[in-house]
Amino acid sequence: MDRGEESESMQPIITLNKAIALSLEKYLLRISDESIDIRFDIPDKTLLPDMPTVCVFLYDIQEDLELRQGQSRQYCAKTGTFDARQANVRCCYLVTYWEQLKKEGMKPDGQPMVVMNAVLDALLSAELGTLLREAGLPSFSRVIAPTEHLSSLGNFWQSLGDRPRLCLNFQVTIPVKIVPDQPIKAPPVFSTELESSKWEQYDKSLPFKRALVKQVLQESDVNTMPEVRAQLARLAITCEYKEPNQPAVHISGLLDQATNNAVGEVINEYNNRWNEMDEDLPNSLLVSTDLTVVNAPVHDAD
Repeated sequence: MDRGEESESMQPIITLNKAIALSLEKYLLRISDESIDIRFDIPDKTLLPDMPTVCVFLYDIQEDLELRQGQSRQYCAKTGTFDARQANVRCCYLVTYWEQLKKEGMKPDGQPMVVMNAVLDALLSAELGTLLREAGLPSFSRVIAPTEHLSSLGNFWQSLGDRPRLCLNFQVTIPVKIVPDQPIKAPPVFSTELESSKWEQYDKSLPFKRALVKQVLQESDVNTMPEVRAQLARLAITCEYKEPNQPAVHISGLLDQATNNAVGEVINEYNNRWNEMDEDLPNSLLVSTDLTVVNAPVHDAD
């Protein structure tokens, strides 16, 4: 992009004015062989134009609150920055036609009426929207009664020192970028990874039961291992924190005498040395039991 293009892209209102002028020129050429000038102001009463003139007067610029949106900004990987914030700005124009005064009155199809009809077609045409989109300015256009922002047409013309005349109030809403002095660069995020952590660090009941079953089975007779495994599987082991850094494990369930003795031996052997039994267990672990001894072994249900 050269400096001229960059300058124009930073001046959306100028781009809008140029698009309006191009659209008006095209439609005015269709209705008259006579050249009709286009200017973007209101002529002075003492210096009226010598030739037929369409005046496009930009009298008000404000944010279009009806089109305000909270859309997030897009990230530009090429520059490493986010797109500038933008506001939807409504540009209000008053369009009038001027020519030298004539002795005869205006006819229904007189020159002013024909010109203003062409102006209306040009302002509401799809071609104007196309020109603005090609310039990177999506727009929303409307022609409304001028009394919305001009308190009184009579007061308006009186302030200009002239008599009232036919006019169109034309409004266009365009996006205007709010460019910061120093764009803040943000490094791109190429990938995201959710770091997983073991939930056993918060609930010690599962690693404790896993380690307890392993140790008891190692000390059990091979012939009784299925019955012992079934009893240990049914043990209810819960964990709670009586102190912030001191988990307490409680064991309850039904065991035969031999299995109950084996469980007690493992607990006594590793008391205050639980980390040797399983690396996920802290040595500060508190263990309590509420086991019921039954005469016959507890078999697994079919």
